[in-house]
Amino acid sequence: THGYTTNFTYYFFYKGGVFNILFPVISLLFIQRRSKTLFKFLITIFGSAVFLLILKYIFNSNRPHQVFDVIISNDLGFPSGHALMSIVLFYTLAVITTKRMHDVSLRLLIKISAVIIIILIGLSRILVGAHNPEEVIAGWSAGIFWIYATNYVFKRYIQ
Repeated sequence: THGYTTNFTYYFFYKGGVFNILFPVISLLFIQRRSKTLFKFLITIFGSAVFLLILKYIFNSNRPHQVFDVIISNDLGFPSGHALMSIVLFYTLAVITTKRMHDVSLRLLIKISAVIIIILIGLSRILVGAHNPEEVIAGWSAGIFWIYATNYVFKRYIQ
């Protein structure tokens, strides 16, 4: 079967270890009573996972021939889920983290670090043969689209 039939919780929480990042962030936002930020974070992240599954279902594209035996996956390949989720997650974390910071150089360092992590995740997907460059670029592009779409909706309808 293809990736879009995979159990959603397995796909989202355990594939790539996203849960290890999400749980502390969600807990911290909850403890700090930043309910508006928490709501936006949850919609952005969980919505992007649903958006990814929809895109994979629409394009229905198989992965490239895998060079290494360590990558065992029958999920669909287009767009790269790791690329899409990394840009949405790490960009969102960088924005949340730097929003209340006054130190411009620290804000810049956090944002540059997020970009480096996003690029390294995308390159790693290509290097291990899990994706073609086009699939990674499509994942990044879809992630950027999702970020802009959710920001538009939040600014327009949720104040």
